[in-house]
Amino acid sequence: MTTPLQIVVPLLIADANITASNVALETAWTAGTYTLGTQKRVGERIFEVSAASTSEEPSATATDWFDAGPANRYAAFDRQVGIDKYRVVETVTSNADTITYTLETLSRISGMAFFGVQATNITIVATVTTTGDAANVSYDMKDEALYGGSFWKWLFVPKSFERKHINFALNIPQNASIDITITNTGEIAKVATIAAGIVSQFGVVGVGTGKTLKSRSFKKTDGALTSLLQRTTSSIVSYNVTLLNYEANAFWRMVDDIDGIGAVFVADAQYPEFSIYGTLSSANPTAQGVGTSKATIEAEEL
Repeated sequence: MTTPLQIVVPLLIADANITASNVALETAWTAGTYTLGTQKRVGERIFEVSAASTSEEPSATATDWFDAGPANRYAAFDRQVGIDKYRVVETVTSNADTITYTLETLSRISGMAFFGVQATNITIVATVTTTGDAANVSYDMKDEALYGGSFWKWLFVPKSFERKHINFALNIPQNASIDITITNTGEIAKVATIAAGIVSQFGVVGVGTGKTLKSRSFKKTDGALTSLLQRTTSSIVSYNVTLLNYEANAFWRMVDDIDGIGAVFVADAQYPEFSIYGTLSSANPTAQGVGTSKATIEAEEL
């Protein structure tokens, strides 16, 4: 690897920034009595009744409701930020055939990343005065099934499309109108995370960078019954980065700033397995010599 470590801290994208979407909103809460398990939307969040019945208004401090996570429309933009409370991590926006958003009143964007994608195409069109004058990108998600030149396999082996797409070559100015379309015609389109922001680059990612799978599934035994509870896998990526002295201070300020915040980490386009959306686990600097230092950064996928 001879490329820099690239980091994006996602912009906060809330309801005020989403001026159009084809993802319908769930039913909003209104005063009344609700039974156990009922879900209602309050703003951008879904709350679920945890009591036998209640007429209490759902909120973060309510005793008869719990926060079940973001509403479907907002799940893809749910920033994971440490605020000393339990929080849903595995959030996914889904919709039949396509997911569309129009985003406005955002600051400048030089990179966008999509994770947990179930789609065949992603399109980004950014407009300032004329449609597409700031960005007009269409990316077909690659089918990575191992057909091996076999026509039989091409017919019968299930397709295996990419699950993430990263574009760090954008130059979308502040207050542009951004149209995002995620297409999976004939099936359910899904995206877990859409992260947009300014790309920060530091040092050179070197040999020794690696990734370790972290399974979150576990066995549960209840009397004579043993079952496997399946959870989405996670991983820990260790980035070995060589820094020049002039960029070291800015790099460590960035490390301090992203502690406890979900961010996008990208090492090299040739090694997509090292590109993740996660949180910083550890950072260890080592003096290497005059003018350079080394840093080992560990990040864990959300």
